[in-house]
Amino acid sequence: MSVLSLPAPRSWAPFCTWAFAAIVIQLTWLSPASATSCLPLLQRAPPLELELFTQNPSRVLSYALSDDGKLEDKVTVYLATDPEVTTAIKELLIKTPSSRHYAIGKALGRAALHCGAIEPAYTRKIFTFVSTLRDSDVLAGYSSIDASSGAQLGTIGKAPPAGAGGTALITGEFGTELANPFSEPPLPQ
Repeated sequence: MSVLSLPAPRSWAPFCTWAFAAIVIQLTWLSPASATSCLPLLQRAPPLELELFTQNPSRVLSYALSDDGKLEDKVTVYLATDPEVTTAIKELLIKTPSSRHYAIGKALGRAALHCGAIEPAYTRKIFTFVSTLRDSDVLAGYSSIDASSGAQLGTIGKAPPAGAGGTALITGEFGTELANPFSEPPLPQ
C-alpha cells in the first residue's frame, strides 16, 4: 500500500461541511415541531412521538391508564409542541371515557396558556376548538385553568408552586422535608 493511495485530509472537509449544513436545515426548517411550537426545545415532544400520537391517539391512554395527571401532561406537551394536532385530540376524545374529558380539557387550557405568550393565534385556535366540541366536561377543564391557578409558563410536568392553592405537606428544596402539620392554614386573599 502506498502513501499516495490514501485520501488527503482536506477531501473530507467539504463533506463534513455539507453534512453539518444538512443537519442544521433538518433541525431548524424541516421539522414540523420546530416552526410552530410554543415550548422551548427541551420541553417539546420528540417528532417521532408526536407522529405516533397523530397516527394513533389512543396510545396515550395506554400510557396514562388511570392517571389523569399523566394524560393531562402528555396532551399538553403534544398540543403545545404542535398546535395542529387538534384533529388527533378530537379522535382521542372519541376514544376516551367521558370521565377523563375533564383532564383533557385542562390539558387544552394549559397548552393555550403556554401558547398565549408566544403566539396568541394558537390560543384562539385552541379556544375555537374547545368551543366547537360542545363537550361540557372539556369546557369545564379548559375553564379551570387560568394564569392565577399556579399553572404558569414552563410548568409542564412540574408541581405547582407552594403558594398556588392549599398548603404543601412536603417542603424543602428536594421535596424531602415534612411541613408543620399544626401550622395555621393561609387565609384566602
